[in-house]
This record gives sequence, structure tokens and C-alpha cells, in this order.
Amino acid sequence: LKPAKRALYNRDRPTKEIIRWGFNPDKDPRVGLLRWVAAMSNGLAEIGLQRFLDTRERGALFANADYRVSVSPGAPPQPAFDWITLSELQGTLDSTLRSSVTLYDPAFQVIVFVFLLLPSGNSMAVWQRKLNDPDVIRDTNQDEILAVKAGLKQCTWCMVTSKGLYLIQLPRIRGLMRQG
Repeated sequence: LKPAKRALYNRDRPTKEIIRWGFNPDKDPRVGLLRWVAAMSNGLAEIGLQRFLDTRERGALFANADYRVSVSPGAPPQPAFDWITLSELQGTLDSTLRSSVTLYDPAFQVIVFVFLLLPSGNSMAVWQRKLNDPDVIRDTNQDEILAVKAGLKQCTWCMVTSKGLYLIQLPRIRGLMRQG
């Protein structure tokens, strides 16, 4: 994720010029990582839920479509994922990133962002996927999930518009665990 920090936290240009949403992922073979994310959705959702429980904070998994890591000698390189918490995302000016992480229910979903940096490193294309947490994992961790959700801080969200800076407080999402 380190190479992406300049693009994520850049304040020198408008956000819509820095983070690009909606590009066709079929135009670049590296973004085939989205197919891998879909194929591995249960495992990634489990990792994301565990990271939520470990950090006790909302967040999302991020992966650079152009980066792979060797797990063991002779094995094919695998994608690498970083967990970025909501408090770390507050420094970005991109409302899509922040609202996606602010408004999802971690008891049911994990948010995954796949990005591809432009050669300059100043801008990136980003794709988002929402993965459902497997029922068995959610049921196994239900008590801990409820405890962590009850302790979530209220989110203060900065929004910069052409008319000025606004601070918005978003309440905790309560009562979203399905009963029965």
C-alpha cells in the first residue's frame, strides 16, 4: 500500500482527478485480480471480519492489482491485502472510500478495494467489491461481533464542498444483526 499513499492522501489536486472510479476492469489484465477476489470471497471475507475484530474498528481490505508476493519458493506469487481502518481513511478526500467503510455492517460484509496506480503514482483507478461474511463464521463470532459493534465510535466525517468544509457525525449502526 505504501506506493499508493501519495495518491490516497494527495491534497494538491481535486479528488476526482486523483482517484478514478468506474473504469472498465477488462481493459487491463492486472485487474483480473477482481476475478480472484470473487473466487476467494469466503476466505477474504473471513480475513476482513477477523481484522475488524482485531482492530475493533471498521475498515476495508486494499490490494494493489500490480503487486504480488511470493509465499514460498516455487509457488506462484499471490496478491497481498492490507487492512485500512476508517480512522486511516479519514485523511483521504475521497467520499466514496470513506462512505463505503462508514456505512457497511461488518457483521455481514467486508469491503475490498482493488487499485491500480498510474505510472506517476499521483493517481489511481479503484474498484470496490462487497463480500458477504460466511454464515458459519459470523455465527461462530456473533458475541464478539456484537461486543465490538457496541463499542464503535461515532464517526465524524469531513466533507469538503465548493461551499466550504462540513463536519458530519454519523451514528453507530445498531441492531443490524439478524435474529433467528
